Amino acid sequence: MYSFIHFKFFSHYLAVAGIPFDATKYWHIFDNKRQGFNPNNYRLNPNANEVETTTTGVIDFLSNGFKIRTNQQQFGTSGATYIYMAFAEHPFVASNGDPATAR
Repeated sequence: MYSFIHFKFFSHYLAVAGIPFDATKYWHIFDNKRQGFNPNNYRLNPNANEVETTTTGVIDFLSNGFKIRTNQQQFGTSGATYIYMAFAEHPFVASNGDPATAR
C-alpha cells in the first residue's frame, strides 16, 4: 500500500530521507517546477554523486500533501522510518485556515 502524507497545503518543495542514513537512504529533493506534472519523477540527491535522477512513478504532489507511488527502499519500505520537509506553494493562510492565493 502506498503512503499518503497529509499537509494543509500544496507543496512547492519536498525533501524526503529514510533514517538512519546509509548508502540507500539519503535525501531526495522534489519540486513542482522541475517536471511540473504527476507522477513527479525528477529529483535531486544532494548527498550522492549524481546531478538529477529520474525513477518512474515516485511521488505525486497533491493539493493537500503528497503520495509515495513506489515501494523502493529509499522511499517506501514497510516499517521503515522517514523524515520529510515541505514548503508550501502559497504559504499564507486566510483567517479560516485555508491557503490564500494571489488574484
